[in-house]
Amino acid sequence: MESKNRVVESSASRKLGLSCAECRRSKLKCDRSFPCQSCIRRGCAGICPEGTLAATKGNKVLMAHAQRLSEQVNALKSRVQELECTLAKSQGQNRPLLGPLASSSAPSEADTDVSDAIGSLSIGAHGQSIYHGDSASSEVTDTIILVFILADLHMNSIFRIGLVWVSDDEDPTASSSQNLDLPLEIFELSNAFPFGLKDCPYHKDIFFEYLPNKDRAVEITNLYYTTAAWMYDPITVREFSTTILEPIYGGGFPTPAFIHPHRLSVFFIILANGLMVEPHASSMKIAQHYYALSRAALSMESMVSEATCATIQALFSMIRYLYIADRTATEERWLITGITARIAQTVFWDFFVWDSWTSLVNGRPAALSIQHTDCLYPDDLEPHMNANGELEQGWHAWKWRYFATCVTAAADHVFNTQTPSYRALLALDKKIRDFPTPAYLRPPTRDLKLRQSWLSDPNLSMQQYCMLAVKDANLMYIHRSYFAQAIRQSPQNPLLHKYAPSVTTIYQCACRMIHGLRAVSSTNGHITRYTWYFWSSIFSACVILGALVVESPGCSLAAGALQELEDTVPFYEQGSKVWGSQANAAALEKLFRRASAAFSVFRQSKDFQTVNSQADIDDAEGLRGRRAV
Repeated sequence: MESKNRVVESSASRKLGLSCAECRRSKLKCDRSFPCQSCIRRGCAGICPEGTLAATKGNKVLMAHAQRLSEQVNALKSRVQELECTLAKSQGQNRPLLGPLASSSAPSEADTDVSDAIGSLSIGAHGQSIYHGDSASSEVTDTIILVFILADLHMNSIFRIGLVWVSDDEDPTASSSQNLDLPLEIFELSNAFPFGLKDCPYHKDIFFEYLPNKDRAVEITNLYYTTAAWMYDPITVREFSTTILEPIYGGGFPTPAFIHPHRLSVFFIILANGLMVEPHASSMKIAQHYYALSRAALSMESMVSEATCATIQALFSMIRYLYIADRTATEERWLITGITARIAQTVFWDFFVWDSWTSLVNGRPAALSIQHTDCLYPDDLEPHMNANGELEQGWHAWKWRYFATCVTAAADHVFNTQTPSYRALLALDKKIRDFPTPAYLRPPTRDLKLRQSWLSDPNLSMQQYCMLAVKDANLMYIHRSYFAQAIRQSPQNPLLHKYAPSVTTIYQCACRMIHGLRAVSSTNGHITRYTWYFWSSIFSACVILGALVVESPGCSLAAGALQELEDTVPFYEQGSKVWGSQANAAALEKLFRRASAAFSVFRQSKDFQTVNSQADIDDAEGLRGRRAV
């Protein structure tokens, strides 16, 4: 008993007057209330007050312990997610355990919608990651899967040379020569794109043998300006003739000696774009040659030390070429767009239109900002004189102003970190619809499917349809996530949901784009079949129509949507043969079969719970942005 009393007295005396052993060892201030706060913060409360830690530099024992705890937490989180997924598949989404965790305050409407607006982040088997935001078109997000499949099939670090895939175990020189039939110096210059060679050892004479005769060059140039330059025109036909064609062919025979390499690059890429719409079987192959030659010519003078207007024209035209020639080159186009945005000046507004539109389609912020722009609009060189002798805005003048006013506003809405209110969306919708349009370019309001309702001039009718497609696709992109929420949350009748205006808007836009393209293609098929972004919008429209039928077969719009989908799938398959993949057409065929089955089951049973199969990926989830890896 006496010994025990001595221990108690010793402990009491320590508490009254001594710091704990670990604080004394570490020379830290101790509050002498055991376990002390210093030991608690450092994770060693269990040894306080008598014990001490091993004298290791930086207390690696604690760090290792913390790392083990972090790994355990991550493993438990993963396990919980797996259990939630299994529970959701077996018992549905209405289980209380699958609801959100309780919080001290109720979340706002904006907070509940943020997760639906974050877009799609896809991670491949080898760590490749591609992000596309909420507005990304259905075809763009589906292309992510195709890119990863290509990467997985080529395990040896595939890299791109022009338009040729080459793996590490192949000789790139042999592949380039075999596929494009170009000499080594052209290959080296093309491979140095986009920044080029700082001290180029080659002379422009290496391009001499690849210059076509003047008649052929003029023929391809005219083909480009009549069928491919109606949407974007970074270099006018007059400028192209005076600054490029005349220096090359003015001496009676073609020579690259009197032209800057970047202008020579413009020459080759204009030929490549022109050949993309030529119906000959060998035109695509020759276009690939000219694209590689354009890259090589641009690389002769490094844009880091010398960038001119021709540099921007060449880069922008390359983006347009890739957009038509290679639908999987989204990342390459995105990188070139970013480079071009840093040096664009004189062709600013055409490039601004391209940048702002592709930012919406790809679901990524634009490289240029209208708030940081003080560039004046160019003069309207192509005004239209109406029947009363009055001048109306030309297509390009209207296009610049619409994109600066409406498309940038749509991008601000889509990419806002705090999801705007639905009232703000409806105000943006009204702004887009009310934007003034020249009378001669307004799409027909009645008989949209009839070719006679559209302008007879091919270029004007293409601009007329493009005006419709730009506005309707713009509305479709900003309403799409709300449409998905409406058909998911109110499958019985989404027209009674609070987001019902988005349902009707997106359905009408999808139908108008389909009807208009079908009418214009009847006489301008030689142009529309090479205009990829038209068919990309049609693909997105079909996905929307299919999702409406699958998720809400009892909606009053479902029957019309199913009929439109049935008519459009073969039209899409036929019209997109030039560039489209069989996978896209097969996906729409599968979607149509599923929509037909869902509509048929509903008409027989009137039961919303048994319509959708749990085995397939949810269509509305794809519209809102797929967040699963």
